[in-house]
Amino acid sequence: MTLAVRRNCLVVAALALVGALLLPGGAPDAREFRPSCDAVVQAVEGKRNVRYRVRCNFLVSGLHIRSSRPLHRVLRRPRLDNPDPGDRLVCRRTGARRGVRCRGETGQGVRIRGAYAVKGDPCAGLKTRFVASGGIDCDFTEPGFGCPDIGYGVTVRREQPRGC
Repeated sequence: MTLAVRRNCLVVAALALVGALLLPGGAPDAREFRPSCDAVVQAVEGKRNVRYRVRCNFLVSGLHIRSSRPLHRVLRRPRLDNPDPGDRLVCRRTGARRGVRCRGETGQGVRIRGAYAVKGDPCAGLKTRFVASGGIDCDFTEPGFGCPDIGYGVTVRREQPRGC
């Protein structure tokens, strides 16, 4: 595909999205929608384990967790609360050993419950950053309404785990 064809496709897609947002009755929620996530980090008493819960108001296709402390272990398959059929997420520790990368797909509003173990005391200055990425869940669209290809990214920081 040439550069001119790609540019024309992007212009058509942008015009379609603007038209859908401006027409009366055309996706009124899309104009007011603000992607957001909520995250909770909790230390497990007497252990080096840390549990986390993340829930976003959009379809999540990737979750990155960054810790201020080196990680020892990561729960490979986090539990999904209230999942849609076909939802799954697989997590692995990244090469830097301070991060976790989760890939897969969860629907809107699905709570992700996972855990990881840190080296040392989790209550001694542990800071955690969650970066969720994804997009719009297009199962709700009406016939004739194209699903906008919009990507979301939300960062949530937690300074101290609960339970410390």
